Amino acid sequence: MKKQQVSIGLFIISLGGLLWSRALLSASVGLWFLFILYHYKQLSIVIFKKNFILWGFSPVLMALLGVWQYPLDVKSWDLVLTLSVYPITAIVLHLLHYDASVFKKMIPIWILFACLAIGKPILFYLLHAKDALEKYGSGQSLPVFMDNDHVRFSIFLSAAALFAWFYRKINPLYLVTFFVLLISIIFLSVRTGWMLMIIMCVILVLESLIHPSKNKLRSSFIYVSILLVLILGAWFFFPTVQQKLAYTFYDWQNITDHSFNSTLSDGTRYAMNKSTWKLIQSGNVNIGWAAIETQVQQSFQQLYPGSNTSFGWPFNQWLFWWIGSGFIGMLLFSCWLFFPVFIGIKQKNTGLVCWSLAIAVSCLVEVTLAYQYGVWLHAWGIGLLWQYQQSQHKAST
Repeated sequence: MKKQQVSIGLFIISLGGLLWSRALLSASVGLWFLFILYHYKQLSIVIFKKNFILWGFSPVLMALLGVWQYPLDVKSWDLVLTLSVYPITAIVLHLLHYDASVFKKMIPIWILFACLAIGKPILFYLLHAKDALEKYGSGQSLPVFMDNDHVRFSIFLSAAALFAWFYRKINPLYLVTFFVLLISIIFLSVRTGWMLMIIMCVILVLESLIHPSKNKLRSSFIYVSILLVLILGAWFFFPTVQQKLAYTFYDWQNITDHSFNSTLSDGTRYAMNKSTWKLIQSGNVNIGWAAIETQVQQSFQQLYPGSNTSFGWPFNQWLFWWIGSGFIGMLLFSCWLFFPVFIGIKQKNTGLVCWSLAIAVSCLVEVTLAYQYGVWLHAWGIGLLWQYQQSQHKAST
């Protein structure tokens, strides 16, 4: 079989694992590694001069800053193993670098899987509307794939919407797909998804203002108007949105400095971030990945005596890196995270800028890049947007 056919097959397996089986997703990473070994003759030391490859290997090397403290503890290596998706993805996409046809197939497959995946929560709502709204009233959401990980699922849909937006130039039907995905994200009422779509839409509008043209400005005005109508209409027509916003305001009003309520989702975020910040202020940083859970739990117990929580990490990626690898590690992580933004601006790759900043925004309220799902979505989203444009440029020269 040709390299291109195998790569498409493995990509489908990866997406299948992403949605339906964490074990299959892990196995797909191993299959991609075997794919690299089979084509190793096409690689050379020169690839390490390429920005994309260096970017892919950087998080694994940076993660070692939190390993040396407890090198024999399995937990120390969990993050390194999770982040190994980045170099594997980088090398795989480098091997497919100049074949734009592969990317033209992978991106529509991602969009297709996203459109199929929204069927589960929509069907559940149609069959169990009363039960679904009761769940929203207590801070829960509709059942989704990805082990019911609503945050990462909304990120997955947001990536598909971004891909569909740019593919509308190839086929106008993708514009319809974009709005279907956008409406689905609004309806599902996962605030991370809302946040990602808003930041990406703002960037796209700013891009049209920075590089104005008559057609682009007119289109931007129309699309922004549609977006505003959808947002305003959602409040009146989507009970899920009403329930989510009502619970959010209830959640915020009941968060206090001196007590902890495990039923409040944002209250848990606040408490864990506050517990981590207390450790940082007291100088307990660079403690290593293996020690984070124990140290944060102890800090939590001091702040909220008698309370219990199953969480032992901050809900903020920068706090996570700061306490685990120190201030230098946190700075290195920040430079790495925003480097694709620099590349996107330099190459006029708006999609790359959108996805990089969207993921960065999600990291403010989640440790998105410490989860297997989050890392896969980030790595492949960045890789496809980065390499696809370069493959098109290569094909046109």
